[in-house]
Amino acid sequence: MHKIITCFALLLITAVNAPGENLTTGENLITGQNQIKWITSESGLETATASPEPGKGVIHSPIFLVRYNPEHLATTVVMASDFGNETSQVEDIKLPAAEDKQPLLLINASFFTPELTPLGLIVRSGKQLNPSHKGGNLLSGLLLQKKRSKLEVQRFNSAALPNPLPELAIQAGPRLIVDGVASKIRAEERMSRRSGLALTDDGKAIIFITKNGLPGISFRQLQAFLLRPELKIRQALNFDGGSSSQLRLFGAAENGTDMVISGGDAVPVFLAVEKILTKQTPVKKK
Repeated sequence: MHKIITCFALLLITAVNAPGENLTTGENLITGQNQIKWITSESGLETATASPEPGKGVIHSPIFLVRYNPEHLATTVVMASDFGNETSQVEDIKLPAAEDKQPLLLINASFFTPELTPLGLIVRSGKQLNPSHKGGNLLSGLLLQKKRSKLEVQRFNSAALPNPLPELAIQAGPRLIVDGVASKIRAEERMSRRSGLALTDDGKAIIFITKNGLPGISFRQLQAFLLRPELKIRQALNFDGGSSSQLRLFGAAENGTDMVISGGDAVPVFLAVEKILTKQTPVKKK
């Protein structure tokens, strides 16, 4: 959300919106990087931390990555309103215990209005939870998943909404990578904390978030990072950034507690990754 933050602590993660996108040939702006080292967990998530521009300056914003196979792990929407709140911070979401699923990850998704209501189309389990946003150029992308299908990132078209509705849909933007090419984005050099989701050539999803609010990262830097050949990214969608960016990885710390990248703002919509349990699947205890 684009807002004025008076508190210095929140100023470090001030959100900056950059509306508009057009395809361009893209550039390979980063060279000489070390290979990203992935750590695989028992849940099936792979995690890594990498620098967008290693060796350039003392201060930089590492990017935290989570890779998973959407065909093996479930992707869904969690609303703050599910728990009786307009908005919530990621560490305050209390997901109820369930015998059939295990929460693995939460990240902020979509955008919201000054009145704290979600902005853009949201669909969960085939039911529309929020109408589409048709104004402006910012929310130009649509993350969706049809029944028994892979995740997709498409250009949002308000005149041709999916019919029937998919199992999952989140309108966000701008699109950062389209068919392996960087999109042209206005204000591409503005620095801010960023978060979003990318899809690889082989159908895997990569969730990304910058770990530091200062100095943040520009869209140009982020696009260049996502286009590293080893990541094999074909599509990438930006979620709300700045003080809205936040992530929670359940049970990921060494002592079994959750790893949290906190945001300065409470938000109304989250994307969740869950492990579907069977009677033979033990639940990892904290």
